[in-house]
Amino acid sequence: RIGFVFQDYALFPHLTVTGNIEYGLRVKRLPGSQRSARVKELLALFELEELRKRSIQELSGGERQRVALARALAPEPFLLLLDEPFSALDYGLRRRLRRELRDLQERLGFTTIFVTHQQEEALSLSERLAVMNNGRIIQMGTAVEVYNNPAHPFVAKFLGDANLIPCHVETTAGKLTINPQAGHSFLHPATRGEEPGTYLLMIRPEDLVITSGEAIFEGQLITLEYLGYGYYLEVKIAKELVLKINVSKEQQGLHKGQFLKLTPKKGKIKLIPINS
Repeated sequence: RIGFVFQDYALFPHLTVTGNIEYGLRVKRLPGSQRSARVKELLALFELEELRKRSIQELSGGERQRVALARALAPEPFLLLLDEPFSALDYGLRRRLRRELRDLQERLGFTTIFVTHQQEEALSLSERLAVMNNGRIIQMGTAVEVYNNPAHPFVAKFLGDANLIPCHVETTAGKLTINPQAGHSFLHPATRGEEPGTYLLMIRPEDLVITSGEAIFEGQLITLEYLGYGYYLEVKIAKELVLKINVSKEQQGLHKGQFLKLTPKKGKIKLIPINS
């Protein structure tokens, strides 16, 4: 048995909330007493008791989403497929329903395949995550594995912001000499049997720090945005190369036009082969 939640929910407009939830149970030809008990259980689970007699047109987006989930779960599927079910909702409601779905899955123990273009949803909901491009899976793993060790430039950029800097790598006695475009060369341990050649040096914005000492990159601050919890910066280090940085709100003295020295946090770089 497979449950399916459509992107637009595809609820039956001529049925009430109860009628929609009960639909799959009627298809299974369950006795009326069993249908009533299951519907009552799901109405309570999704906090829909007071809405049970309402038509679909009278519901908010979040209420419709809960009805769609309840309808999909009513026949007790082994697998639940969700096609971007939160795409039409505002940010706050998406976050709340995401937590509710994760709690529900853990409590009831069903498997879920969740399709999304939202990186935050992919990272927060998944036990295993697959990134697809042009109909092909290009990387699969846990959310932490895929985020921290992208095997392809598309993966790096799809899951969060990423600085991708062309560089040349040389190997000597178990160490890498990394020569980034528009930056100073530096040494790094060889951890994955890297061969000499041309790579993309990936550094996440949260893994770049401003320093007053030796630095890998230097450039002019061209974008400064206050986000409440911190600042988002863009630093131009070459004519066609801009680095993105996230810093905490404790960072003082920033102003557009100033020159900054930047270096990655220890162990927080990733080399992606150009031809990956």
